Amino acid sequence: MDVKVLNTSANEQKLWKQLARLKEISPSLANCVDLERIKRVATDIHFYAENNSDFESQKEGGRGDVYRLAQRIPVVRAIGILNLFRLVASEENLENLLPNDLILDALGGDGVLVRALKQLLPESSIPNILTSDLSEEMIRGAVEYRIPALWQPAQQLLLKDRSMDGVILAYGTHHIPRAQRLIVCKEGFRVLKYGGRFVLHDFEEGSPVARWFKEIVDRYSYTGHDVPHFTREEIASYLIEAEFRSVNVHYVYDPFIISGKSEPELRKNLSRYLMEMYGLYRLKEQMNEENALNFIYERAKEIFQYDYEKVGLDKDFGVSKIAVYEQSGKLKIYTFQLTV
Repeated sequence: MDVKVLNTSANEQKLWKQLARLKEISPSLANCVDLERIKRVATDIHFYAENNSDFESQKEGGRGDVYRLAQRIPVVRAIGILNLFRLVASEENLENLLPNDLILDALGGDGVLVRALKQLLPESSIPNILTSDLSEEMIRGAVEYRIPALWQPAQQLLLKDRSMDGVILAYGTHHIPRAQRLIVCKEGFRVLKYGGRFVLHDFEEGSPVARWFKEIVDRYSYTGHDVPHFTREEIASYLIEAEFRSVNVHYVYDPFIISGKSEPELRKNLSRYLMEMYGLYRLKEQMNEENALNFIYERAKEIFQYDYEKVGLDKDFGVSKIAVYEQSGKLKIYTFQLTV
């Protein structure tokens, strides 16, 4: 494939340059790009981005800088990330993942899923993953990690029809406006090979995590977080309308796992992680840093709790509230998150 930088719009030039880089890192992923879509996506990309700048840099009005700071240790979400790839794997078996499997991480940020897998799975089980995102800040971060990445909206992918073995939309799916969610599912269906798997992941509307976003993130982050999450029925309806033949909606265990040498250190590490992850810096305008971290921990401890039986799960499904455990001689603190 001959990749050239054309004398065209600034966005189009960026996409051609990214494609040239992608060809150097992963020719097989580069060959999945539909060259005829580049001009159209370059023209439309700011339509999708104009009301969704949360993950751009602080200079550009977002919280991408501090979000990336929190994501520097990707295995904090090791359990949830492995569960996502288990769902996208053939027969839901991680051992069936192969290096020549082509997987799109459509809301990939700075490549946290790729970076986590490199620490969690043997090289022989790590698929060829294309990280994409609507945020230029996030894609710049992925590039710094030398991860195959493209700046593209999930609503209008650059990829060819039937080019991917799997598609994952995770963690930021609720940022997609409701009017565009079906479009995203249809795009995922379009680029999937026959027999491929599409995983749509989000925090359930009305859940403790949704409450955390509403009461804490929306109130104390500079970007706010007034966006609706998904219901189980909503997810199923989108996938059915997008013409997926087999649709299953179920809960996924997805805790934060933070390590430390003592319980006070664990509490502080967890609070700092949550502050960076969600950009809760308005708290530091209202109180000193120590009090802000204490406030975050106490509210997290109050909010992150689940009644397994109430949602039809076995009581041994996982950790149901913030708790400290000793594992392999190390103390670890778990926050529980249930996702669909």
